Amino acid sequence: MKIACICLDDPIYLPKYLDRFFDAQADSVELVVLVSPKLPSESIRDYMKRLLGMYGVGPFVIQAVRVVFLRGLSVFAKFLPTIKSKTIFQMTKQRGIPCVRVSNINSDKTLALLNNLEIDLIISIAVPQIFKKPLLDLPNLGCINVHGGYLPDYRGVFSSFWVLCNNESTTGASVHYMTEGIDDGEIIARHRLPITSEDSVDSLCFRTAELGINLLCDSVNLIRKDEVLPIPNETDKGRYNSFPKSQDRKVFLSRGKSYF
Repeated sequence: MKIACICLDDPIYLPKYLDRFFDAQADSVELVVLVSPKLPSESIRDYMKRLLGMYGVGPFVIQAVRVVFLRGLSVFAKFLPTIKSKTIFQMTKQRGIPCVRVSNINSDKTLALLNNLEIDLIISIAVPQIFKKPLLDLPNLGCINVHGGYLPDYRGVFSSFWVLCNNESTTGASVHYMTEGIDDGEIIARHRLPITSEDSVDSLCFRTAELGINLLCDSVNLIRKDEVLPIPNETDKGRYNSFPKSQDRKVFLSRGKSYF
């Protein structure tokens, strides 16, 4: 089975757990495609404005410093083996897995690249772009997505923010088949996590990322053995959330919730 992973180019939450997946599927992953968190239609100014609306100035600065620090640390990791910090790009290079960066996952160039490799399964991990039909139809085993929320309860983005904002007692992660809708394909695997009084957006992002990758490993094995028992994704019973705006952030903070 030939696998292509399309991932958000995230240095904070994904590398530690993706390492496990690459170890488990090293012989099957033919390509890793890294995608910027900035949407193709966004200008840099609009992207920064969106992040400031989501986080506010303080958390925005903290996240920006973390990204710069981790990317800088990964540079030194090339020369100092004792430094464990590695980007997704470095992890793939270590394993000899081809890795490319693209700005638009639905472009003709990206489709041609995947088509030439005769990919069987495409995995989406934290990708902020919507897969269009030509991309969804490309692999013969379909496209699956790792979602950082328990489906169908929380479709859409930034579930760790929304579950805290809505005073939920649990969150979770899910792996599902992808369709032209958002987070509405049949579910392959899902699991709940309890939310504690100590949890923040940051801690939930780490916890759901770890759970999501563990579920992904299980799901790929089920697909490989043709043993998937799909669970209906009853989207009418859940909710869809978009990127939080400044008014959402104010409600979040007024309820005593925190980003870190």
